[in-house]
Amino acid sequence: IRLGSLILWAPRNLPSVVDTRKCGDFHRNISGRISSYFAWEPKCTWTILLKSGYTIVLIIPFLRLKCNEEDEEIIDGRADGAAFGKFCSGGRLVFQSSSDVMTVKYYRSSKQPVSSFDIFYYGRPSGR
Repeated sequence: IRLGSLILWAPRNLPSVVDTRKCGDFHRNISGRISSYFAWEPKCTWTILLKSGYTIVLIIPFLRLKCNEEDEEIIDGRADGAAFGKFCSGGRLVFQSSSDVMTVKYYRSSKQPVSSFDIFYYGRPSGR
């Protein structure tokens, strides 16, 4: 693995590391985490894509964003799917998708710094 002029070696049998602090990305692991990011972009979209036959359980243990300045939208399916809603605060928010795709959109005003947040998800075999 090359990072600038630094070369790191990683064994082939280790799982790849997903940067959870990127603004937007696709997540394909059976479980994972989406965290607040360090970027200037005021809008970020993360899409969770699991294998067919799974649904997604998404958990936000604690959310404390600055309401009217930033929010997270949780969508059942792709970005143009039906939304569970937009949220800026709450404790233990839990959502379950109807398919193997779920989307998280984060929005903040350009003057608002990014607030800290963590979102966790895992795949569950359909029908359970």
